[in-house]
Amino acid sequence: MSKGMHVFETAIRDLEVMHSEENLRDLDSVSGDYYATHQKLKQLQQELAAELTPAQIRKVHQLEDYCFELEFFAEDIYYHQGFADGISLMTQSLMWEAIRR
Repeated sequence: MSKGMHVFETAIRDLEVMHSEENLRDLDSVSGDYYATHQKLKQLQQELAAELTPAQIRKVHQLEDYCFELEFFAEDIYYHQGFADGISLMTQSLMWEAIRR
């Protein structure tokens, strides 16, 4: 087995472990960036809870929900576009190989 293939298999195995269902339940343990942002979010939530009325907090939560919903829809669009681009690339590659022969 070539050294390059061993590196590839190691990288794939590490990604599979990182993205296992058990690890994805606690994203703080998977990503340092996620953890840091999550801590900032919790701090801001505590500050807002101390300063705002319950009605204002509900509006902030509603704003968060709409922002998350937009982000979800955008990610869905980008995922489907990337998938379509990948299928198109594979199809074109397969057709190019047949023509080339």
